[in-house]
Amino acid sequence: MMWFSSALLILALTPAILQESAAGQKPPVVTVNGVAIDRWELDREIQNLLPQTSFHRRIEGERRAEFERLAADALIMKELKRQWAVNEGVPVDNSVVDRNLSAIRERFQDEAAFRRALLENDVSEAELRAVIERDHLAEVVDERVLTAVAEPTTADVEQYYSANRSEYVTPESRHVIHLLVYVSPSASASAWENAGDEASEIAASARAGTSDLLKETTHRRSEIPPRYRDQTGDLGMIHRNALQADVDEVVFSAVPGEIIGPVRTIYGFSVLQVLAVDPPRQIELERVRDAVTQRLRNDRRVTALADFESRLQTAATVEWGSVSAER
Repeated sequence: MMWFSSALLILALTPAILQESAAGQKPPVVTVNGVAIDRWELDREIQNLLPQTSFHRRIEGERRAEFERLAADALIMKELKRQWAVNEGVPVDNSVVDRNLSAIRERFQDEAAFRRALLENDVSEAELRAVIERDHLAEVVDERVLTAVAEPTTADVEQYYSANRSEYVTPESRHVIHLLVYVSPSASASAWENAGDEASEIAASARAGTSDLLKETTHRRSEIPPRYRDQTGDLGMIHRNALQADVDEVVFSAVPGEIIGPVRTIYGFSVLQVLAVDPPRQIELERVRDAVTQRLRNDRRVTALADFESRLQTAATVEWGSVSAER
């Protein structure tokens, strides 16, 4: 599997792109070491970059200009990688090129529609095939660069873990009971006041040991709208940010056994108890060795590919045409 698989953004050449690009001959959008990249290629690359959720995959104005610059950069790099591959004698897998060309054909109603679109856009099948071949070679080059990256050694993994121990810690968790005296957001001020008084009495009784907070939550469950019931009672062990921010803050500041509240929220008044605290714990290296190894491997591959692309760009002669060269 290719590390950075672009392929099969499936070569998004569609009837719409060909029609949009067919408004006569235009100068190349950019020339890379003397090789011209045409407008229809740029339009195709823009479609590859567009989010799948874009309405009709069409963009206008400043956003169009932004995608043009991104697409042009991507095309330049693909062409530089193609040229590098040719110079290095990297072979083309024609079965991949054939398969991707067939995928484009299948986007059209029939062969005649495909041929008509090529003709209207003044693009030959050979030119289209060359672009598909360029994409394929760019991926092959990526794979070569990435597979040449040295695997992290045991010493590398241990050194990284030692330097980044804080990344490998289980967060604190707390066993919490939550009683909610529910109040409708639209309730009157007196209803809110009465609920607050009731919650205060429950909290005082629990602190005095004359009532059990968990049993009280069970008795009151039917008074709470169904959509909130899962957030009350015995919540088990929870991590930070599992509750509303104001409630979360007091819960994670409390000591085990402490009765908290009442705390007013948009849902009413909360009374809580922390039964136990499981503090943060260091995760031993052996439990995360594979994850650390993968992290190092990924970092090295990203760096290797970025360095390779930077060298290609530094040595390249790029002449801008109908896409702004302002980067």
